[in-house]
Amino acid sequence: MPFSAAVAVAYMIGMIIASSLFNRYVFPTSPRPLAERIKFFVIVNVAGIAQVWSVSMALVYELFPAIGCSGPLAQPLGHAVAIGVPTISRYFGHKLLTFKQS
Repeated sequence: MPFSAAVAVAYMIGMIIASSLFNRYVFPTSPRPLAERIKFFVIVNVAGIAQVWSVSMALVYELFPAIGCSGPLAQPLGHAVAIGVPTISRYFGHKLLTFKQS
């Protein structure tokens, strides 16, 4: 599977796992109906996947080659760094939209 597709697939798998964990542990008292939470969860995570994918591609195909970092660890390292980028924006997106308190 090409690296760009693998980043997207991995993000979607993580999104499914994150949804259940957020519902159970992070925002367990959300009054929003499940259908609304799912809708906003997807919206927030579409923005997140755009951030992860863009940063992954920029690191692996632009920045790392420019600084001489290539080889078998470039893609995993680029993806690992990119995963952390939208952490704050997703948290606040979920807090203010997905699991919004009344």
